[in-house]
Amino acid sequence: MILRNKILIVVAIAGAYFLSVIIRAHYLEKSASNVVPNVMNLIARPWSIEAMEINGDADIKSIASAQKEKLVYSLDSLFGDYEGQVSEPNCNIVTGTTKSNSIKRQFAYCLSEMKFSKHSSATKLTLVKNEENWVFYDFNIVKY
Repeated sequence: MILRNKILIVVAIAGAYFLSVIIRAHYLEKSASNVVPNVMNLIARPWSIEAMEINGDADIKSIASAQKEKLVYSLDSLFGDYEGQVSEPNCNIVTGTTKSNSIKRQFAYCLSEMKFSKHSSATKLTLVKNEENWVFYDFNIVKY
């Protein structure tokens, strides 16, 4: 009887732990998806190198200025200013390291359809968690 009670306690503790992991993952995914429109408004209305540096991870500052200028020019020419979300962002949380250091951090890969002044596009916005806040890390066009 005592062994059975101990097994039940261990199973209950393990179940509670796994439930807490699932709840935390859901919370992180939701918090990241809520940040996507705000980040896009800051960096892409209009597209701005300065806004990317201010609202982004430290790795953004390490990219050569000419490369950032080319990126912003291309995004502005092809898409124009960000106007809003066509679909709710779907974010997946992954733990990894940034390009500049080996400290493990949380990344949110957020896929969504975004509306720009020239047309809509399927996009992947990558956010990275800095202390308590999600900040801009990368932007990719998935489908043009």
